Amino acid sequence: MNLEKAIKFPFKGDNWIKNLLIAAGLLLSGIGSFIVAGYGLEMIRDMAAKKSDDIELPEWTNFGENVMDGLKLIVVFLVWAIPIILVSIIFTVFIAILTNTATHNNIDIMNILIVIANIIFTFVTIVYSLGLYGFLPTIYGEVATKQTIKAGLNFSKIFKMNKGHFWKNVLTSLVASVVTSFIVPFGVIACFIGVFATAAISTAFTFHLYGQRYLDIIGTSPAVASPAADFAVE
Repeated sequence: MNLEKAIKFPFKGDNWIKNLLIAAGLLLSGIGSFIVAGYGLEMIRDMAAKKSDDIELPEWTNFGENVMDGLKLIVVFLVWAIPIILVSIIFTVFIAILTNTATHNNIDIMNILIVIANIIFTFVTIVYSLGLYGFLPTIYGEVATKQTIKAGLNFSKIFKMNKGHFWKNVLTSLVASVVTSFIVPFGVIACFIGVFATAAISTAFTFHLYGQRYLDIIGTSPAVASPAADFAVE
């Protein structure tokens, strides 16, 4: 994982300011997040096509393609999220039943059961989210390069491709989340709109990291002479 390249990436290209502002504007709109995600897939697609993580921030010249890619990604993630959606429904129904059957005589027992249910639900959510983290770069890469919903839902191929990469993907996803949670609040300094500017920067950073991982997964990574080097911050 080359953090230096990922950090510098949002500021590469002659029109990086314009490109980031467009992304920030879409995020600010409240309905453009999926379009920015489609734009992020274009970054991964560029890296895969060039077999290199040394690319510049893409121009917004494929807006329609970004929209469609973003919509495809939403569908893909809804399917991957079905298990946790089902767990959420079961949990909600269970809590509703406990609440409706609670009486003055059994209120203490019901409260204990609700607490236990909350703990179990939280644990299952964390475990499943961690598991999904281990597949994100592969899923993103497949949807980016094939540009089809089917590619993101080809579970057998994705599991096969992901073999030996799960924990590296988890690490990459966690690093992306931590850095994003650190960068975005700095936008508050530049007022409310600044949050969306830093969110655009964080998006470019995250997709570059995922692109790096995908290059490694498909065997075209420019980095790595040894497995241990995958975890080195260059």
